[in-house]
This record gives sequence, C-alpha cells and structure tokens, in this order.
Amino acid sequence: MNTFKDNSIDKLYMDSINSRLSQDAKKARIAILNFSIDQKKPFNIIEDKTAEIDVVLQELIDRQAMIVSEDGNVDFIFPVSTKPTQHKVSLQDGREFFAMCAIDALGSAFTFDCATKINSVCAHCNEPVAIEVRNGSVAYVSCNELRALHVDLNKSDDWSGSC
Repeated sequence: MNTFKDNSIDKLYMDSINSRLSQDAKKARIAILNFSIDQKKPFNIIEDKTAEIDVVLQELIDRQAMIVSEDGNVDFIFPVSTKPTQHKVSLQDGREFFAMCAIDALGSAFTFDCATKINSVCAHCNEPVAIEVRNGSVAYVSCNELRALHVDLNKSDDWSGSC
C-alpha cells in the first residue's frame, strides 16, 4: 500500500483490475465491457463468446475481474453493472451504463480513457450528485462537500464483495 499526503488528505494507491490480467484477458475484458454497454445487456459466456474471449474466460473469472451468474450472464464486470444502480456513467462518446459503486463510477474515466459524467445519489442524504472527470482529474462536482469512502482493496482478492 502506497500513501502520500496532499492537502492533508491521505490517498491510497492500489493495483487496478487490469494489472491482474494477461494482455489477452485485458482485451477480452474491454470487449465484454463494450458488448454490455453497446447491447445494453449482460454478455453471456455461452451464447456471446468468441474464440478470443473463450481462451481467457477462466482467467477473468479466477482473477475476479467479472462476476458470472448461474445462467452464464456477466452481470458485473468492473466497473460496469448490467443491473441498475444509483451510479450512472456517461462516456465522452455518448454511451451510458451503470457502475457497480461510486468508486467504480469514478474509475470509469481510466478504464475507458475518456472524459466521463457521473450522475449519482448521495448515500447519506439521498440528494443528487453530479461529477465530471476530465484528463484524469475531477473537473466538476455539484456538491462542495463531496466525500468518497472506500476500503483498502489491496487486502482482498474478491473486490466485488466490497462494492
């Protein structure tokens, strides 16, 4: 775990999901993410797989980069949830999806390497929250007292259990 001080705020740096994966698995992950967003439905590991994805499916599951339901649907693949959540992400190219949690919504800008807009709801007061991320930084926040809470995921192999 690496931390540093910046304006009296502790920041924690952790490895990304991508850092856990082989190059082929990284490509497959992006393909599955794009499928889920573009088709507006879960990728099914039986019906939708290609030869390239089939080769690395087990790696994606074993490295917990995605969660597969009993019927073969990839309902969750970081950061995308195919089930509605309170965290709606709009990508710079106009595509939209739900993020698994607030931290995943913020991380979407890095996953897709583009500007993002996030519309969410405060877990404390239930008020709407809007955030824009551009060039790797928060460029706009609708609330002056915004806070994001997360756990140290470096201590867990199963990140989905902490969302």
